Amino acid sequence: MAHLAWKAAMSVGNAHIDHQHGHIIYLVNRLADFQGDREVDKRDIYGGLSDLTLAMTRHFHDEEQLMMTNGCPWYETHAGEHVWFVEKLTEMMLMEEQVMLLRSVSFLRDWLASHLAGEDLRAAPYLREPIQHTGNPAHKPEHR
Repeated sequence: MAHLAWKAAMSVGNAHIDHQHGHIIYLVNRLADFQGDREVDKRDIYGGLSDLTLAMTRHFHDEEQLMMTNGCPWYETHAGEHVWFVEKLTEMMLMEEQVMLLRSVSFLRDWLASHLAGEDLRAAPYLREPIQHTGNPAHKPEHR
């Protein structure tokens, strides 16, 4: 399977979000490398999916925070896509058949490429402001 490659045309104009996108591409490519390896251990695949799920959850939190703060009119639709994707990742982690799990990597790659080139670039005007990274996606700032 061909790897995804980060391109300047994918930039949303926010270094933090762009860095996250690059890291997510790296994680998907790492999973794609398992497809050609018949000796790969299922635990490595699950570990890769776990790393990807954590990175995506953090990224989605940061992206959604910016979209909401900046008044993105389709914030809820975009956030719904994120929820759907995390559900798909969770389903993949529950798969027993290693072959089916490896085929799922194609889905991950295709969805990510489409989402970055379409929805995230469309949302770029709402993602340009820097954010303060909390380190904890569940953390919600207190209102004073």
